[in-house]
Amino acid sequence: MLKFIKHCALLFLYFFAYQIVAGFLMVGPYLQAIPEFPPQFIENTIWGAAIIGFVLSTALAILLWKVVYPRKTVDYTVFSSWFHKLQWPIVLYLAFFIFQLLVPVEESQNQKLVIEFILAYPLIAFLAVGVFAPILEELIFRGFLATYFFPKMADMKSVVLYLAITGSLFSFVHTPSTLPQFLIYFTMGLNLGWLYLIKRDIRYPMALHMLNNVISYLMILFLG
Repeated sequence: MLKFIKHCALLFLYFFAYQIVAGFLMVGPYLQAIPEFPPQFIENTIWGAAIIGFVLSTALAILLWKVVYPRKTVDYTVFSSWFHKLQWPIVLYLAFFIFQLLVPVEESQNQKLVIEFILAYPLIAFLAVGVFAPILEELIFRGFLATYFFPKMADMKSVVLYLAITGSLFSFVHTPSTLPQFLIYFTMGLNLGWLYLIKRDIRYPMALHMLNNVISYLMILFLG
């Protein structure tokens, strides 16, 4: 129990640190929403905060990489012919992506903020959304969670529990306000967790997460 509490505290600590560095990167939309903030100082403040955010994000990524990646292989002994075929998470991702294009779902507050951020500061947004967010979120919500909370997965029950928790946490931190919004983020989190288990390497879900965010970034920038 003591070890579990310690791991929960570490997970919260890493997530809190991630929120701080993300706050520096996303300071632009918040400042623009404050009427009292002097307009002449906004530009310099945003770029200064972004530089601090990039430095802190890099430091946090290195720290998490050293904590998680050396222990990238969990004691995973589940063997299922269909579950370990790489095409299934790819199919799930494509279905997830097409669903978002075809079915109109009201944008969450988080998504609105990201869109505003991308349109106003595309360079900062690209590094924040397309690079640092996928790296840090995968290290925390896939790698750290599996390594410290699910070090032994010997049956499908533990696998399903891991995927349900990683998907739920990933969804909740993106602050969905409706069930469809929750399910969209949940599906993405579950899919990234599934890919992690298949490949036993955190770099694969990182790459897919980056691809997804960069595609979304480009669609917002050129079609928004």
